[in-house]
Amino acid sequence: MFENPYIDEMDEKRLYLLDYYELMNKCVETNLGLHPRMTSEDLMTECCGRNFRIMVHEFNQTMKRVAEMYETILRHKFGLLGEGYEKEIEEFLANMNDFVKRDFQVKESVALSIRGAKMIVDEKLYQDLITSSEKELQELEEYRLELKRGRDKIMIGIRILFTERDKQIEEMLKREEEEAKKALEEEKKKQEAEEMRNKIAAHFDHDDSEDEEGRSGDFDESSENSEETNSSDSEGSANDSDEDEEHDDSEEKGENFDDIENKDEETEDSNIDYDAMSSNEKVFDEFRDIDEEKKAIEDIHEGQIEEEWQRLKKEKKLDPRLGYVDDDSHLQEIDHSMKTDM
Repeated sequence: MFENPYIDEMDEKRLYLLDYYELMNKCVETNLGLHPRMTSEDLMTECCGRNFRIMVHEFNQTMKRVAEMYETILRHKFGLLGEGYEKEIEEFLANMNDFVKRDFQVKESVALSIRGAKMIVDEKLYQDLITSSEKELQELEEYRLELKRGRDKIMIGIRILFTERDKQIEEMLKREEEEAKKALEEEKKKQEAEEMRNKIAAHFDHDDSEDEEGRSGDFDESSENSEETNSSDSEGSANDSDEDEEHDDSEEKGENFDDIENKDEETEDSNIDYDAMSSNEKVFDEFRDIDEEKKAIEDIHEGQIEEEWQRLKKEKKLDPRLGYVDDDSHLQEIDHSMKTDM
């Protein structure tokens, strides 16, 4: 009975490729845990290539190598049939390699290939090759199906991970958008209140400036009246003695100057608006507090993402494979596995 001399090498390649599939799956799970907002496209490019290109390439290269091994086996086996099969053997092996390359069902496709081959080679001889290679074709098909099942399992699992993660990200973004709208509305209300306070403060400042102008005008009129009074008194007392004249002038001037000073002080005290001064101080205090309030809001907003993911993880609403990775042991395992495979 003819045995497969490449069975050990084929088993080694099969196990290596299945482990390689698992390694890509771990890469996706690890990156989802470390970077929960990483896009599916970036993550796919990082671990599997675009549209699982790395995985498909490894599968095709492995099947190509296995087909070459079976081609060597079949050439040796067909040589035992004798001469006269050269054209049929080349046509048979060419069709087999083409079906492997196209990822077709090898055994069934080779059996159907006789319809086209009979136009080129002897139909009976070609059928003899199909019959004698039935066992090898069945082994090749089983090998292909096993690798394909492992590949599809990883591909489907990764797609499910992406779908679940994208749903969670979408829900989180909606909540963040609502919170941002609320924060914006609150900020808008604060700005409107601040503008109103500024208008009130400006109104009080305008009133203060008008009062100061009024007080300066009153002081000028009072000084002019005092000068006229002094001149009339001096003329009326010209006939009195020099001592009485000096005494009367000093008393009149003293009384007039005292009245002006008292009047100015009373006017200034009555025109001071202490409420306006206190409101201005409050406005400046609120200006200083605005930056601190904004910084506090930003700190709260930045912590919301981390708190939300921790909450989902605690409530077990996240897929177990989407949890945060607390250390870098997974990276060491991946590096060790890659070195072992190499």
